[in-house]
Amino acid sequence: MIQPKAVLLDIEGTTTPIDFVYRKLFPYAKEHLNEFLDAHSEDPEVRKCLNELQQIYGRTYGADSVKDGRIDSTELRNFIISLIDSDSKATALKDLEAMIWNSGYATGELKGEVYPDVPSAIRRWHDSGIVVCIYSSGSVPAQKAIFSTTSYGDLTRYIFSYFDTNIGPKSRPESYERISGLIGVEPARIAFVSDSLNELQAAEISGYMTFLSVRPGMNHSGDAKYRVIRNFSELGF
Repeated sequence: MIQPKAVLLDIEGTTTPIDFVYRKLFPYAKEHLNEFLDAHSEDPEVRKCLNELQQIYGRTYGADSVKDGRIDSTELRNFIISLIDSDSKATALKDLEAMIWNSGYATGELKGEVYPDVPSAIRRWHDSGIVVCIYSSGSVPAQKAIFSTTSYGDLTRYIFSYFDTNIGPKSRPESYERISGLIGVEPARIAFVSDSLNELQAAEISGYMTFLSVRPGMNHSGDAKYRVIRNFSELGF
């Protein structure tokens, strides 16, 4: 196997237990949504997210559902909760979730979680000159919050860059081509690790080395063309 110059990591099911997202982060966002919006709905960044979510609402239910460019506040908040429940990848939702979560990280109510093998692996790669990057549907601020508040300490010092849906969908090859250009490493020298076959296929089309993450509790039949790893120590670099 060619030694990679960069490692690109998914988060859910790769560096971080899926349960952390679905049993802690999503419930926290729903529980604190009203409180957060009551306090911050006029903040420019929050207002931008809400305007974009109103547009998504209009596209979902038809233009007639939005009167005078706005919808009822309660209805919009219920719509946001429905998007959280459906794990929508809408960028505006992810940005809003990150702002709510950041308030939880700031108070210590939330702490980032990673698998035990993650800290030593990304530290080893960083120290050996391998560029470590993250690519997740969650916003970049949400990604940084996870890695900066783990029980293993602040891991962001070992991570070179972060990418979210602003770079493009994770299932599209061109997203991986953009990442390659931005970090200055040719695709053939980038190792991408994810639990999603769709993402691995897109990265493979772009020329990446690909590895399927199958963590404890994950029932994944996988695909014979992808090397399965259950621990980062199995990556061999």
